[in-house]
Amino acid sequence: MPDMRLLLVEPDAAHGRVQARLLARLGYAVRLVHTRQAALRAIRQGRYGVAVVDLFLPGGGPQLARALAPRVRRLVLSVGPEIGRAESLRAARGFPVHRKRALTRVLLIPR
Repeated sequence: MPDMRLLLVEPDAAHGRVQARLLARLGYAVRLVHTRQAALRAIRQGRYGVAVVDLFLPGGGPQLARALAPRVRRLVLSVGPEIGRAESLRAARGFPVHRKRALTRVLLIPR
C-alpha cells in the first residue's frame, strides 16, 4: 500500500485549500503549507510519501524540491496555466512538472 501522506506546498492559500480538498478526495492525508520554511518544518516533524511543490514558490520551488526529495517517495512540481511548458521545464531542474489542474489525475493511485 502506498504512503498516502502528502505535503502540499502552495503559496496561494485559496488555491491551496482547493487543491488539498481535491487530493483528499483521492484518499491522501494532506498537509498544506504556504512557505518554504513551513515545508522544511513539516518534513522534519513528519513523514510524507508525496510532496507537491509550487514551481515558482517564493524562495525557489526547485531548491525546496531538492531539499525534500530525499525524504519523500515521490516529488512533483506544480505550475499554473500561465507558464509555458518550455519555461517550466527549464526552471524545474530535472523534477517532473505538472499543471495544477492535472494533479488529481497525476496523483491518482489505483486501488
